[in-house]
Amino acid sequence: MKKKILAILCSAFIAIFASISPWGYVITVSAERASATRRDLSGMIGNSDIWYGNSNLNYFISPRCAIGSVADIDGGSNRNGTNCHLWKLNFGYNQQFKLIRAGRDSYGPYFMIVKANSNGKCLDVSGGQVRNGQNIQLWERNGTRAQQWYIKPADNKTYYVISRLNVNYAMDVNGAYSSNGTNFQLWQRNNTNAQKFCFYTCNHARTRRFSTLCNDWSDMIWVAGWECKDCHAVLQNGTWTLPNE
Repeated sequence: MKKKILAILCSAFIAIFASISPWGYVITVSAERASATRRDLSGMIGNSDIWYGNSNLNYFISPRCAIGSVADIDGGSNRNGTNCHLWKLNFGYNQQFKLIRAGRDSYGPYFMIVKANSNGKCLDVSGGQVRNGQNIQLWERNGTRAQQWYIKPADNKTYYVISRLNVNYAMDVNGAYSSNGTNFQLWQRNNTNAQKFCFYTCNHARTRRFSTLCNDWSDMIWVAGWECKDCHAVLQNGTWTLPNE
């Protein structure tokens, strides 16, 4: 009888099934092709009273200083106070946010940045305090300026995310680092790539399957650069990536 082993190598999109047979290991990869499309928000952040945006869209928020990484809610938790930090894109709901227009004043329209699948919890400046390094976290909606953000054009479809607490302060990636776990914080505006963000929407396609025969399970999984050409998943040094198509 064949024995099946299941390994999840990409949190929501890739599963590998290995069936042991007299001839070796039959590797079956099941993957959902995914990509992220960069968006121009100019139509939704204008000064008009008319709402042009689509509040049903989920966005990934990617800093220019860390291409391929996005804003991420630690562990995918919906608890008040959960930290917002940088993490490599994995297409999970912990990395998806809705832009909900909350109003407009003399500086322009402002938005709540609401985590997907969180019962409306949104990005919040901890304690409503304005100072360099003040943490950005997840918190239930309370209608305060700590949860309201202006989105202003920077350059080349990047945007500043400016706090309504004080327009001289903006969302910032600590030290402009690109490593997983780098903190999102409030910082005085400095026009660096740590404060310029791209907004992407997620695209999904149908699940595809690909099977092949190999003699060594571990070598098949960890070989650098192995590619499943049917599902377009690429394995690089033990890490799966999905193409931006």
